[in-house]
Amino acid sequence: ACAKGQEWALALELLGDFPRLGLAYNEIACNAAISACEKGHFWAGALEVLDRFGAAALQPDVITCNATISACEKGTRWHEALGVLSDM
Repeated sequence: ACAKGQEWALALELLGDFPRLGLAYNEIACNAAISACEKGHFWAGALEVLDRFGAAALQPDVITCNATISACEKGTRWHEALGVLSDM
């Protein structure tokens, strides 16, 4: 819902509340937050969530990488987009 409404700030806030609520990060929640950042043209937030994958021992999938690359593209951050692509 946050992605469709371009509510990237709310998506990041909800994801940030996971540890306090005793919830573990998972691919679905992280991908949803990255998609919200992508729709809101907030490339830095997408990269921030991508970094959580490693910290949470999650494996980014095609959806993760595609949405993150798209967010970087919309922010004209080609260097970062290529970095995500090379890490796939």
